[in-house]
Amino acid sequence: MAAYKQNQVKYEMLRQKHNLFIYDSYKIERDSQNTKITYKYIMDDITFQPTWTFSNSYFKRGIDEEFFENLVFNLGMV
Repeated sequence: MAAYKQNQVKYEMLRQKHNLFIYDSYKIERDSQNTKITYKYIMDDITFQPTWTFSNSYFKRGIDEEFFENLVFNLGMV
C-alpha cells in the first residue's frame, strides 16, 4: 500500500477514535540565544504540547513581529 494511503487509513482511524481535536494555543518564548515555539493541542482527554526551538541566528536580519506571529499561528494549523 502506498504511504499516502496508509496515512489516510491512520487518519480515518484516529478520526473515529477521537471526535475532538482542538488547536488550543501557541506560545513564543525568546531569550538571548533561542526562540522557542510551543503549541497546545487537545484531543478528547489528551493534551500535548510539541515545541520547536530555533537559534536566534536564523533571524539575523530581523523579522516583522506581526508576520512572525501569523507564520507561527499558521504552522500550528498544519
